[in-house]
Amino acid sequence: MRLWRWTLLLLAVLITVLALLPVPPRQADLGWDKLNHVLAFAALAVCAVLGWRESRAARLAVLLALLAFGGAIELMQLQVPNRSGEWTDLGADAIGIGLGALLALLWLRRRKEPS
Repeated sequence: MRLWRWTLLLLAVLITVLALLPVPPRQADLGWDKLNHVLAFAALAVCAVLGWRESRAARLAVLLALLAFGGAIELMQLQVPNRSGEWTDLGADAIGIGLGALLALLWLRRRKEPS
């Protein structure tokens, strides 16, 4: 579980850097801004669920913290030239968190089922 927590931290740092660059690299763009948000936050949520799988309360707290993280990024982007903070981006973050958490939980459940 420690590996998933470190991966979450590293991804959060990378996402923060990319989000606060005035012009992010083209290689980090999937062609639609909302898809960038959904996939980035889905990856964070997968790491959160797998990193805190022993405690439902801790897992929920980390997932809510990810949503707050998305909101903080949107607020910070208001101060970055060529960037804007948008409610729809935060919505895409929330969708990504939900999808990532669901996928990770389904994967964990499938691993526990007898063959």
